[in-house]
Amino acid sequence: HKRAKSRAKRPISDEELKQAVVCLGGDPKADSLDVAFSRQSQAGSLVKRPHHVVVILGENYALWPLLPEYRSLGLAQTGEWLEKEGAYTYHFLSNGNGTMTSLNGFLTGLPDVGLYVNYTMGLKGKASPFAIGETMKRLGYRTVFWYGGLRSWQDLEHFTLREGFDEFHCADELPEQGESSSWGAPDGALFDVIRERMQKESEDTFYFILTTSNHPPFAYDVDAKGFPRVEVTEKLPPSIPRDKATIDQLGHIWYADQVMGKFIREAKKDDPSTLFVVTGDHAERFNFAADVSLWAQSGVPCYFYGEGVTKDLLQGGGGQPSPDRTDAGRTHRAAGHDVYVAPASFDAVEAGFQSSALHRKWRNRGGEGAVECGIQEGDRGGANGGTLDDTAGSVRRCFLCECQ
Repeated sequence: HKRAKSRAKRPISDEELKQAVVCLGGDPKADSLDVAFSRQSQAGSLVKRPHHVVVILGENYALWPLLPEYRSLGLAQTGEWLEKEGAYTYHFLSNGNGTMTSLNGFLTGLPDVGLYVNYTMGLKGKASPFAIGETMKRLGYRTVFWYGGLRSWQDLEHFTLREGFDEFHCADELPEQGESSSWGAPDGALFDVIRERMQKESEDTFYFILTTSNHPPFAYDVDAKGFPRVEVTEKLPPSIPRDKATIDQLGHIWYADQVMGKFIREAKKDDPSTLFVVTGDHAERFNFAADVSLWAQSGVPCYFYGEGVTKDLLQGGGGQPSPDRTDAGRTHRAAGHDVYVAPASFDAVEAGFQSSALHRKWRNRGGEGAVECGIQEGDRGGANGGTLDDTAGSVRRCFLCECQ
C-alpha cells in the first residue's frame, strides 16, 4: 500500500508528461491523453461485423506446451488447432507475471508500473481512455465480463464495471457442479453457461472471459475428464519429474485447453461470425524443469480466430516456435503483448473506427520495425546462461528482438 500510494502521488511535471507521451508515440500538443494517443483503424479484415466478440484470458495458458520439445505431450491441442486455423504469434508477453497485473493491462490498456489499478487511484471512478470494455461499447457492443472464480477476488466486480463493462458474472451464478476448487468453478461449466447465454443474445455482445481451472491446488479429477495420464507420462522428457503432483498439474493444463477448444468450436457453429481472441494471463509458473529458456519461462501464445481472419492479421502471423536462429521465416513474425490485443480487435471489427491506445503497431521481428534489446548471451537465463530471475525488462525485451 505504501509503495502504491507513493507512486500514485508522485508529482509529474508538464515536461515529463510531454516526454513520456513522445516516447510512447503520442502527440505532446494534445490536451488529453485519449487525444494524444488517438488512432484510426485501418480496413476491417472480417467478412462481416461479428455478432459476438470473445476474448479468453486463460489462467496460466502458457506457450511452453507448444514448443517443439514439449508439443508431443499433446497438452495444448486447441492451441495447435488455432495455430492452423487463425492468425497467431508466439512472440507474445503478458502484462506481468500474475493474473491481476495481466488483467489490469487488458482492461485499462495500461502497461504495468507496479500500481494496482483495480483499486481506484487517480481516475476518480472513470474508465481509462484506453479501456477495452468502454471502447467496445462505443463500437456498439454490450459488454459482459465472466470470471470463473469468486466475486470477492481483487474487487473484480467493481473494477470491471468501472472500466466499461455493462455486466459482471462469476462462479457463484453457475449451477452446482459437484466439484470445485478454492478458486471457483471448472472451466467446462463456465464455458457451458456462457454458450447458453450467447445463444440467447439478440444484440451484439462483447465477452471477456477469465478462467481459473489451471491453478493450484489442481483439485479436479482430470482422469475422469479423459486426461491420457499414461500416454503423457511416457512421453515426458527427462527434465520433467514423473511424480503424481506434476502429472496432475499437466492434466489441468490439458483439461483447460480441451474445454476451451470445445467451447470455441461449438460457439463458432452457433454463430460463424464470432471473433475469438485467446491468450494467457501469465507464464512464469513453469517449474517442472530446472533449466528452461526464456521463451519457455515467459512466453504466452496469442490467437485471433473467426470468419475472415487471415494469417497476416497480426502483420506477419506467428510461425512455428523454434529456437533456431537460421529459420528464414523468423523475421516476419509479429511480436506484442497484452495491450496490443484491444486495438487489433477494433481494427478487425470496423474500418475507420477512432479509438485511443498506448502502443505502437505490432512489431515485426527483424527487418522494418524491428527492435533490438542488446541483451548479451550470458544475460538470457535458463539454457542460455544467466539466471531465470533476470530483470523482467530484460526478459521482455528479448522477446521482441532477434537475440532469442
